[in-house]
Amino acid sequence: MFGEIHFRNLGRSSVALRKYQLGETVFFEEPLVRSFPPEQYFIELCDKHEIDRMFGVFLIGYAFAEEPKQNWISNQMYAPDESTLDVYTTFRPTIAAFCPDLNQYLAQRYVSHPLHWTPHIEREPLIYTSNILIHMWLIWNTNSHSFNAFFEQMTNDPIVSKDENLDPPYNEVSEEVGGEIGTAIFEVASRVPHSCAPNMSYVVKKQMPAGLRYRCVRRVKIGELLSFSYIESYDIMFRPTSMRRADLMRHKYFFCLCPRCRAEDMTRPLFCPDVHVCKTPQATRRPGQLPVAVRCDVEGWSFMSSHPDMFGSEEDEDWKVEVSLPE
Repeated sequence: MFGEIHFRNLGRSSVALRKYQLGETVFFEEPLVRSFPPEQYFIELCDKHEIDRMFGVFLIGYAFAEEPKQNWISNQMYAPDESTLDVYTTFRPTIAAFCPDLNQYLAQRYVSHPLHWTPHIEREPLIYTSNILIHMWLIWNTNSHSFNAFFEQMTNDPIVSKDENLDPPYNEVSEEVGGEIGTAIFEVASRVPHSCAPNMSYVVKKQMPAGLRYRCVRRVKIGELLSFSYIESYDIMFRPTSMRRADLMRHKYFFCLCPRCRAEDMTRPLFCPDVHVCKTPQATRRPGQLPVAVRCDVEGWSFMSSHPDMFGSEEDEDWKVEVSLPE
Protein backbone atom coordinates (compact mmCIF):
# COMPACT_ATOMS: atom_id res chain seq x y z
CA MET A 1 0.00 0.00 0.00
CA PHE A 2 1.49 3.33 -1.06
CA GLY A 3 0.35 6.84 -1.81
CA GLU A 4 1.36 9.48 -4.33
CA ILE A 5 3.03 12.73 -3.40
CA HIS A 6 4.33 15.54 -5.60
CA PHE A 7 7.85 16.92 -5.06
CA ARG A 8 9.07 20.03 -6.83
CA ASN A 9 12.34 18.39 -7.91
CA LEU A 10 11.24 14.74 -8.11
CA GLY A 11 7.79 15.12 -9.62
CA ARG A 12 5.11 12.59 -8.65
CA SER A 13 6.56 9.93 -6.36
CA SER A 14 5.25 7.25 -4.02
CA VAL A 15 5.50 6.91 -0.24
CA ALA A 16 4.79 3.87 1.91
CA LEU A 17 1.46 3.96 3.76
CA ARG A 18 2.37 0.96 5.89
CA LYS A 19 5.49 -0.87 7.05
CA TYR A 20 7.20 -3.26 4.65
CA GLN A 21 9.50 -6.09 5.59
CA LEU A 22 12.68 -7.22 3.82
CA GLY A 23 11.78 -9.12 0.64
CA GLU A 24 8.10 -8.13 0.71
CA THR A 25 6.42 -7.21 -2.59
CA VAL A 26 5.39 -3.57 -2.73
CA PHE A 27 3.61 -3.72 -6.08
CA PHE A 28 3.40 -5.57 -9.40
CA GLU A 29 2.71 -3.72 -12.64
CA GLU A 30 2.32 -4.52 -16.32
CA PRO A 31 3.99 -2.18 -18.85
CA LEU A 32 2.26 0.85 -20.26
CA VAL A 33 4.40 0.86 -23.43
CA ARG A 34 7.10 -1.67 -24.25
CA SER A 35 9.64 -2.48 -26.95
CA PHE A 36 8.64 -4.51 -29.98
CA PRO A 37 10.66 -7.61 -30.89
CA PRO A 38 13.87 -6.53 -32.63
CA GLU A 39 14.39 -7.58 -36.22
CA GLN A 40 17.62 -7.62 -38.14
CA TYR A 41 16.52 -5.01 -40.70
CA PHE A 42 15.68 -2.44 -38.01
CA ILE A 43 18.79 -3.21 -35.95
CA GLU A 44 20.90 -2.48 -39.02
CA LEU A 45 18.93 0.74 -39.53
CA CYS A 46 19.75 1.87 -35.98
CA ASP A 47 23.41 0.98 -36.43
CA LYS A 48 23.54 2.92 -39.70
CA HIS A 49 22.45 6.11 -37.90
CA GLU A 50 24.33 5.33 -34.67
CA ILE A 51 21.09 5.17 -32.68
CA ASP A 52 20.97 3.18 -29.46
CA ARG A 53 19.29 -0.14 -30.33
CA MET A 54 17.42 -0.20 -27.03
CA PHE A 55 15.95 3.22 -27.74
CA GLY A 56 15.15 2.26 -31.32
CA VAL A 57 13.07 -0.83 -30.56
CA PHE A 58 11.20 1.12 -27.86
CA LEU A 59 10.27 3.76 -30.46
CA ILE A 60 8.43 1.07 -32.42
CA GLY A 61 6.27 0.20 -29.43
CA TYR A 62 5.61 3.86 -28.63
CA ALA A 63 4.66 4.63 -32.25
CA PHE A 64 2.01 1.88 -32.29
CA ALA A 65 0.66 2.56 -28.76
CA GLU A 66 -2.75 4.12 -28.16
CA GLU A 67 -2.76 7.91 -28.35
CA PRO A 68 -3.84 8.38 -24.68
CA LYS A 69 -0.80 6.34 -23.60
CA GLN A 70 1.46 8.41 -25.81
CA ASN A 71 0.04 11.67 -24.43
CA TRP A 72 0.33 10.48 -20.84
CA ILE A 73 3.98 9.49 -21.24
CA SER A 74 4.84 12.70 -23.07
CA ASN A 75 3.12 14.97 -20.53
CA GLN A 76 3.37 13.14 -17.19
CA MET A 77 6.82 11.52 -17.29
CA TYR A 78 9.76 13.48 -15.95
CA ALA A 79 12.33 14.63 -18.51
CA PRO A 80 15.44 16.77 -17.90
CA ASP A 81 15.22 20.38 -19.03
CA GLU A 82 16.23 20.29 -22.68
CA SER A 83 17.46 23.89 -22.60
CA THR A 84 20.20 22.99 -20.08
CA LEU A 85 21.59 20.08 -22.11
CA ASP A 86 23.69 19.85 -25.23
CA VAL A 87 21.39 17.36 -26.95
CA TYR A 88 20.28 19.92 -29.50
CA THR A 89 23.79 20.43 -30.81
CA THR A 90 25.16 16.90 -30.45
CA PHE A 91 22.08 14.73 -30.98
CA ARG A 92 19.90 16.74 -33.38
CA PRO A 93 21.88 16.00 -36.60
CA THR A 94 21.77 12.27 -35.85
CA ILE A 95 18.06 12.37 -35.06
CA ALA A 96 17.26 14.47 -38.13
CA ALA A 97 18.88 11.89 -40.38
CA PHE A 98 17.17 8.98 -38.57
CA CYS A 99 13.61 10.39 -38.69
CA PRO A 100 12.77 9.79 -42.38
CA ASP A 101 14.06 6.22 -42.33
CA LEU A 102 12.25 5.50 -39.05
CA ASN A 103 8.91 6.86 -40.33
CA GLN A 104 9.25 4.91 -43.59
CA TYR A 105 9.99 1.70 -41.68
CA LEU A 106 6.97 2.20 -39.38
CA ALA A 107 4.66 2.85 -42.35
CA GLN A 108 5.88 -0.33 -44.06
CA ARG A 109 5.51 -2.44 -40.93
CA TYR A 110 1.99 -1.12 -40.30
CA VAL A 111 0.94 -2.53 -43.68
CA SER A 112 3.16 -5.60 -43.66
CA HIS A 113 3.90 -7.06 -40.24
CA PRO A 114 4.12 -10.55 -38.69
CA LEU A 115 0.99 -12.02 -37.13
CA HIS A 116 2.29 -11.91 -33.55
CA TRP A 117 2.58 -8.11 -33.84
CA THR A 118 -1.13 -7.65 -34.65
CA PRO A 119 -2.53 -7.67 -31.05
CA HIS A 120 0.01 -5.02 -30.05
CA ILE A 121 -0.58 -2.55 -32.90
CA GLU A 122 -3.21 -0.19 -31.49
CA ARG A 123 -3.14 2.61 -34.09
CA GLU A 124 -1.50 3.90 -37.23
CA PRO A 125 2.09 4.74 -36.42
CA LEU A 126 2.97 8.08 -34.93
CA ILE A 127 4.92 10.29 -37.34
CA TYR A 128 8.11 11.27 -35.55
CA THR A 129 9.81 14.65 -35.80
CA SER A 130 13.22 15.61 -34.46
CA ASN A 131 11.67 17.43 -31.49
CA ILE A 132 9.46 14.45 -30.59
CA LEU A 133 12.41 12.06 -30.81
CA ILE A 134 14.67 14.20 -28.62
CA HIS A 135 11.91 14.64 -26.03
CA MET A 136 11.16 10.91 -26.09
CA TRP A 137 14.84 10.06 -25.73
CA LEU A 138 15.11 12.17 -22.57
CA ILE A 139 11.98 10.53 -21.12
CA TRP A 140 13.08 7.02 -22.09
CA ASN A 141 16.65 7.50 -20.85
CA THR A 142 15.43 8.60 -17.41
CA ASN A 143 12.32 6.50 -16.85
CA SER A 144 12.52 3.22 -18.78
CA HIS A 145 13.15 -0.19 -17.22
CA SER A 146 14.80 -3.23 -18.73
CA PHE A 147 12.07 -5.55 -19.98
CA ASN A 148 11.85 -8.56 -22.28
CA ALA A 149 11.54 -7.43 -25.90
CA PHE A 150 9.63 -10.51 -27.06
CA PHE A 151 5.86 -10.91 -27.01
CA GLU A 152 4.38 -13.69 -24.91
CA GLN A 153 2.81 -16.65 -26.68
CA MET A 154 -0.90 -15.80 -26.69
CA THR A 155 -2.06 -18.88 -28.64
CA ASN A 156 -0.75 -22.31 -29.55
CA ASP A 157 0.12 -21.10 -33.06
CA PRO A 158 3.88 -21.07 -33.67
CA ILE A 159 5.56 -17.68 -34.06
CA VAL A 160 7.38 -17.44 -37.37
CA SER A 161 10.57 -15.55 -36.62
CA LYS A 162 11.58 -15.37 -40.26
CA ASP A 163 9.12 -14.39 -42.99
CA GLU A 164 10.40 -13.57 -46.47
CA ASN A 165 6.90 -12.65 -47.69
CA LEU A 166 6.80 -9.41 -45.73
CA ASP A 167 8.12 -6.11 -47.08
CA PRO A 168 10.77 -5.59 -45.90
CA PRO A 169 11.45 -9.29 -45.10
CA TYR A 170 11.06 -10.00 -41.38
CA ASN A 171 13.97 -11.68 -39.61
CA GLU A 172 13.55 -11.60 -35.84
CA VAL A 173 16.74 -11.42 -33.80
CA SER A 174 17.25 -14.36 -31.45
CA GLU A 175 15.99 -13.96 -27.90
CA GLU A 176 19.51 -14.48 -26.55
CA VAL A 177 20.46 -11.20 -28.22
CA GLY A 178 17.19 -9.32 -28.55
CA GLY A 179 15.99 -10.03 -25.02
CA GLU A 180 18.82 -7.92 -23.66
CA ILE A 181 17.79 -4.76 -25.49
CA GLY A 182 14.12 -4.57 -24.52
CA THR A 183 12.76 -1.76 -22.32
CA ALA A 184 9.37 -0.53 -21.13
CA ILE A 185 7.75 2.44 -19.41
CA PHE A 186 5.31 1.90 -16.53
CA GLU A 187 2.70 4.17 -15.02
CA VAL A 188 3.91 3.75 -11.43
CA ALA A 189 7.27 1.97 -11.58
CA SER A 190 8.77 4.50 -13.98
CA ARG A 191 8.10 7.29 -11.50
CA VAL A 192 9.93 5.65 -8.60
CA PRO A 193 12.77 8.09 -7.83
CA HIS A 194 16.45 7.25 -7.62
CA SER A 195 18.44 6.80 -4.42
CA CYS A 196 22.04 5.73 -3.87
CA ALA A 197 20.71 3.91 -0.79
CA PRO A 198 17.48 2.46 -2.23
CA ASN A 199 14.82 0.56 -0.31
CA MET A 200 13.53 -1.41 -3.33
CA SER A 201 14.73 -3.40 -6.33
CA TYR A 202 12.73 -5.04 -9.09
CA VAL A 203 12.61 -8.28 -11.02
CA VAL A 204 11.03 -8.89 -14.42
CA LYS A 205 8.27 -11.50 -14.54
CA LYS A 206 8.31 -13.05 -18.02
CA GLN A 207 5.33 -15.39 -17.66
CA MET A 208 1.85 -14.11 -18.45
CA PRO A 209 0.97 -11.56 -17.29
CA ALA A 210 4.45 -10.13 -17.80
CA GLY A 211 5.46 -7.17 -15.67
CA LEU A 212 7.72 -5.76 -12.95
CA ARG A 213 7.66 -6.83 -9.34
CA TYR A 214 9.16 -4.37 -6.86
CA ARG A 215 10.44 -5.88 -3.60
CA CYS A 216 11.98 -4.30 -0.51
CA VAL A 217 15.73 -4.72 -0.03
CA ARG A 218 15.39 -3.50 3.57
CA ARG A 219 12.62 -2.67 6.01
CA VAL A 220 10.57 0.39 5.03
CA LYS A 221 8.87 2.72 7.50
CA ILE A 222 5.47 4.40 7.14
CA GLY A 223 5.83 7.62 5.17
CA GLU A 224 9.22 6.68 3.72
CA LEU A 225 9.82 7.58 0.09
CA LEU A 226 9.99 4.48 -2.11
CA SER A 227 13.13 4.40 -4.26
CA PHE A 228 15.50 2.25 -6.26
CA SER A 229 18.90 2.85 -7.86
CA TYR A 230 19.20 4.21 -11.40
CA ILE A 231 22.92 3.31 -11.37
CA GLU A 232 23.40 0.17 -13.43
CA SER A 233 26.90 -0.73 -12.23
CA TYR A 234 27.30 -2.27 -8.78
CA ASP A 235 30.90 -1.05 -8.83
CA ILE A 236 29.78 2.59 -9.13
CA MET A 237 27.35 2.12 -6.23
CA PHE A 238 30.32 1.58 -3.88
CA ARG A 239 32.30 4.52 -5.23
CA PRO A 240 32.58 8.02 -3.71
CA THR A 241 29.70 10.47 -3.93
CA SER A 242 31.45 12.51 -6.60
CA MET A 243 31.73 9.48 -8.88
CA ARG A 244 28.10 8.43 -8.38
CA ARG A 245 26.90 11.95 -9.07
CA ALA A 246 29.10 12.19 -12.17
CA ASP A 247 27.75 8.87 -13.47
CA LEU A 248 24.13 9.99 -12.96
CA MET A 249 24.78 13.39 -14.53
CA ARG A 250 26.49 11.78 -17.50
CA HIS A 251 23.82 9.14 -18.14
CA LYS A 252 20.62 10.44 -16.51
CA TYR A 253 21.16 14.23 -16.56
CA PHE A 254 20.42 15.03 -12.92
CA PHE A 255 22.43 15.95 -9.84
CA CYS A 256 21.71 13.47 -7.06
CA LEU A 257 20.54 14.88 -3.72
CA CYS A 258 19.51 11.61 -2.09
CA PRO A 259 20.18 11.18 1.68
CA ARG A 260 23.33 9.16 1.04
CA CYS A 261 24.82 11.81 -1.26
CA ARG A 262 24.05 14.57 1.26
CA ALA A 263 25.56 12.65 4.17
CA GLU A 264 29.22 12.16 5.06
CA ASP A 265 31.00 10.29 2.28
CA MET A 266 32.62 7.17 3.73
CA THR A 267 34.14 6.15 0.39
CA ARG A 268 35.95 9.36 -0.58
CA PRO A 269 39.66 9.25 -1.57
CA LEU A 270 42.44 10.00 0.90
CA PHE A 271 43.41 13.65 1.23
CA CYS A 272 46.90 14.97 1.87
CA PRO A 273 47.53 17.75 4.41
CA ASP A 274 48.57 19.96 1.48
CA VAL A 275 44.96 19.97 0.17
CA HIS A 276 45.38 17.80 -2.88
CA VAL A 277 44.00 14.35 -3.61
CA CYS A 278 46.42 11.45 -3.90
CA LYS A 279 45.48 9.57 -7.05
CA THR A 280 47.75 6.57 -6.41
CA PRO A 281 48.50 6.50 -2.68
CA GLN A 282 50.37 3.66 -1.01
CA ALA A 283 49.62 2.44 2.48
CA THR A 284 52.27 0.99 4.79
CA ARG A 285 50.87 -1.58 7.19
CA ARG A 286 51.51 -4.87 8.91
CA PRO A 287 49.56 -7.81 7.45
CA GLY A 288 46.04 -7.84 8.90
CA GLN A 289 46.37 -4.40 10.50
CA LEU A 290 45.29 -0.89 9.59
CA PRO A 291 47.73 1.32 7.62
CA VAL A 292 50.26 3.18 9.75
CA ALA A 293 51.34 5.54 6.96
CA VAL A 294 50.22 6.80 3.59
CA ARG A 295 52.58 7.51 0.74
CA CYS A 296 51.72 10.61 -1.26
CA ASP A 297 52.31 10.39 -5.01
CA VAL A 298 52.77 14.18 -5.14
CA GLU A 299 54.93 14.93 -2.10
CA GLY A 300 56.55 11.49 -1.81
CA TRP A 301 57.99 9.76 1.25
CA SER A 302 59.94 12.83 2.40
CA PHE A 303 56.83 14.58 3.65
CA MET A 304 55.76 11.54 5.65
CA SER A 305 59.16 10.89 7.21
CA SER A 306 59.31 14.50 8.37
CA HIS A 307 55.92 14.23 10.10
CA PRO A 308 56.11 11.01 12.17
CA ASP A 309 53.57 12.39 14.65
CA MET A 310 51.00 12.65 11.85
CA PHE A 311 51.75 9.52 9.78
CA GLY A 312 53.77 7.23 12.07
CA SER A 313 57.06 5.74 10.95
CA GLU A 314 57.87 3.84 7.78
CA GLU A 315 57.94 0.10 8.40
CA ASP A 316 59.45 -2.84 6.57
CA GLU A 317 59.24 -2.55 2.76
CA ASP A 318 57.37 -5.86 2.61
CA TRP A 319 54.46 -4.24 4.41
CA LYS A 320 53.77 -1.67 1.67
CA VAL A 321 50.64 -2.29 -0.38
CA GLU A 322 49.14 -0.45 -3.31
CA VAL A 323 45.77 1.22 -2.77
CA SER A 324 43.90 1.78 -6.04
CA LEU A 325 41.65 4.81 -6.03
CA PRO A 326 39.60 6.34 -8.88
CA GLU A 327 40.99 9.11 -11.01
